[in-house]
Amino acid sequence: MSDHQVGMSVGVITHQYHTFDCENELGRNKTQIPGQAIVSAVTSGSKRFFLGTDSAPHERRKKECSCGCAGVYNAPVALSLYTKIFEQEGALDKLEAFTSFNGPDFYGLPRNSSKIKLTKSPWKVPESFPYESGHIIPMSASETLEWLPCSV
Repeated sequence: MSDHQVGMSVGVITHQYHTFDCENELGRNKTQIPGQAIVSAVTSGSKRFFLGTDSAPHERRKKECSCGCAGVYNAPVALSLYTKIFEQEGALDKLEAFTSFNGPDFYGLPRNSSKIKLTKSPWKVPESFPYESGHIIPMSASETLEWLPCSV
């Protein structure tokens, strides 16, 4: 389940939208699923749901133009935002499986052996990141987030 579906770009938390548009394979018959239903499914502990960021680090000039590139650059903030959602739902005990186990298990891949520590410590998201001939603007730029991920 990508963070777009959980609510990062379509928005349960960052942009404050409250629905997610789903289309069938033919692209017809749009329905709306309430954001809370998605959050409940993802935080339920079901092995059918797992993290996917679908991060799109496009340079600012290519993003902010008349035919801009789609997506958001959410890699730097994804774990912080997911952690906030799981905490709000009283499901922090299910976060590790969602972020680290369910995906590899679903695809029959080995689980990653590296670890990340999440500390409840406010941190400010950078306004931008330098990139070749410009800058990449991350999701939640200049905002303060509650959970700080660090490599162990």
